[in-house]
Amino acid sequence: MAFGRRLATSVSAAAAVAILAIFVFLLLNPSRKHLGWVRDSAADLVLRNATIYTSDASIPFAEAMAVRNGRILRVGSDASVQVHAEIE
Repeated sequence: MAFGRRLATSVSAAAAVAILAIFVFLLLNPSRKHLGWVRDSAADLVLRNATIYTSDASIPFAEAMAVRNGRILRVGSDASVQVHAEIE
């Protein structure tokens, strides 16, 4: 019984360390593109004056969206998405 507890504790500790290592790597990685944190990128496509359903309870509808390389950069108001349209 004691061996089973030790094994479970060791596995739990190893999992916690692995999760912490992944979290630290993601925070310290300078590119952060894998997290979708692309802020200063010009968009290939900017949709404005639209009604976009986001399926997010905090903002169910947006009026603009910026897209680059098939990935959504930003969804929100026309003013917040305009930044991605003006970058050259």
